[in-house]
Amino acid sequence: MMAVTGAAMVLSRLPGARAGLRRCLASAERTKTTRMGWQLTLVGPMRARSQAWRSKASGTGVSLNLECVRAWRNSLSSAVGSRISLISASPLELSPANAANIGNVGAESGAQQGAIVKQSVVLALLVCLAAVVGLPVCGSAALAAESAVVLVYHRFDDDRVPALNTTTELLASHVAELKTGGYAVLPLAEIVSALRAGRSLPDKAVAITVDDASVGFYAGAWPLLKKAGLPVTLFLATDEVDRGGAEVMSWGQIRELAAAGLGIGMQGAARLRLPKASAEQITADLARARARLDKELGLGTELFAWPWGEASAEAEDVLRRSGFAAAFGQHSGAAWAKGDPFFLPRFAQSSAYGDMQRFRLAARSLPLPAVDITPEDPAIKVNPPAFGFTLAEDVPGIDGLSCFASHQGQVRVERLGPRVEVRMSKPIPSGRGRLNCTVPALEGRWRWFGWQFAVP
Repeated sequence: MMAVTGAAMVLSRLPGARAGLRRCLASAERTKTTRMGWQLTLVGPMRARSQAWRSKASGTGVSLNLECVRAWRNSLSSAVGSRISLISASPLELSPANAANIGNVGAESGAQQGAIVKQSVVLALLVCLAAVVGLPVCGSAALAAESAVVLVYHRFDDDRVPALNTTTELLASHVAELKTGGYAVLPLAEIVSALRAGRSLPDKAVAITVDDASVGFYAGAWPLLKKAGLPVTLFLATDEVDRGGAEVMSWGQIRELAAAGLGIGMQGAARLRLPKASAEQITADLARARARLDKELGLGTELFAWPWGEASAEAEDVLRRSGFAAAFGQHSGAAWAKGDPFFLPRFAQSSAYGDMQRFRLAARSLPLPAVDITPEDPAIKVNPPAFGFTLAEDVPGIDGLSCFASHQGQVRVERLGPRVEVRMSKPIPSGRGRLNCTVPALEGRWRWFGWQFAVP
């Protein structure tokens, strides 16, 4: 496939390049869907001209004439002497229910209701088509170079808590995808170092993490990952290992894996509910965990995982002062170099939410460049929160932005320039809640921004 970045300047000079696409737009047929209104914009060089097709009602969408686009694609391929892959005829179906599953939004709220949204992959691929007809690449390559996807698993072959369990059979499928799908699976510490230093990462960079020192990881998951040559980082709570038991790895087993290359991170000593703990309690807990790691493994760690994904601004301050380099939650999205390094997202995997379609969507995701997040404290004081963020750069296809809350399903989104305001109509139940916002990008990939709220 010829890269969009390489094709842009060539294609912009080809006779009939824009005219051919305009013919396809002109021949587009309206299709009845339950898709909310959207806009596809084709922009000329230097943004001198733009042409837009907007659905006129929330109950209508548009489907490009596939044969026309195929012919247009083939003619351009012949002209530049290289095949250009732009489209797929396969439909992508999303509903608020399975969109929740894709982002693990619904892990605690159950099935959500909503009509099915039918959206051709053609639309997802053409939201950035301005790059192919004369503009620079629309940001996907740059975002890929400064982002990575972090996966998190918990239990293996332990079906007592289905939402946390992954069978080794499913894990083997994930491993096969990571080995053959063009991913760059890197140690988590290497990804954190690159994000902090501003070094470029390869496209589809992925890290594998596991929370909790379950014996199922030692017996089933580790041998599989080790054989495949895939690095993995284990986040453990030292008190749990000290207590021992049939379900928990021993310090001896952890030492064995660490010597074989296992990365080590921590969840503290007691796996505290950190938004409810004082700064003094958190400081003491972290110090106790560091002492145990030093004694048992002879090493320290700069990597932290928020127990249950629950964070607060006060606890973040303690982590910064305690010498950590990064902390990871359990909200979905791609870790981005310009995001908060102490509240980085991870895509949760389990047999309940880890089917291969969801896995590929997660592993191939790109960040939605969100900054100036309000409220910035994940531990909310007002419920529901007046949540919002600013897009740090132009996002092609931003009119396709959709947001889903774990307790409510699809929520109202208001945009004013680069500012995005998300309005939930229902309070988030006590405990924790999650929000996912997504925008379709090129090649069937999605830009993703997730957040987790800690609720008193």
